[in-house]
Amino acid sequence: MKISVAWKGISDVTRTLHDMGDRVDDASYEGAKRAAEIIQEQARVNTRQFLEWTGRLADSIVTDDPVRVGPYSYRSRTYPAGGESPGTPYGRIQELGGVIVAHNPSGFLWWEGFRADGSFGLIAKRSVTLKPRPYLAPALLESRSAIAAEMASVWGQAIEI
Repeated sequence: MKISVAWKGISDVTRTLHDMGDRVDDASYEGAKRAAEIIQEQARVNTRQFLEWTGRLADSIVTDDPVRVGPYSYRSRTYPAGGESPGTPYGRIQELGGVIVAHNPSGFLWWEGFRADGSFGLIAKRSVTLKPRPYLAPALLESRSAIAAEMASVWGQAIEI
């Protein structure tokens, strides 16, 4: 007894799956790009915690276009681009805290402000310690649900036949 099976339309199924894979790959790229933008927006909001908010740090927060790191997998970065705007190279020390020391011939940091005695005038110190004021790491945590929703949306659209 001989049994034969004939598959009809297998090329259509293969083509449909291939096309779906392409759409999922495109959606992964777009999702990674949008995720970085979501984090960027939240990080910019988080910079408003600083006592003297100028907007320069917020304006310096940029994103990179996604880079492929594997099948259907992309990486994108959100970071303060120091040097893009005057006064923004301090993004790291704002996030992590640290000590600023003078690198000039006088050996002092100089600025105007309120002194310990309450008077206003010129202040000189050899170093200043800044406490951490995270704005970027919390942005990632605060954005997780929005990123998950965005990825679910773009992937959901990609797998529709």
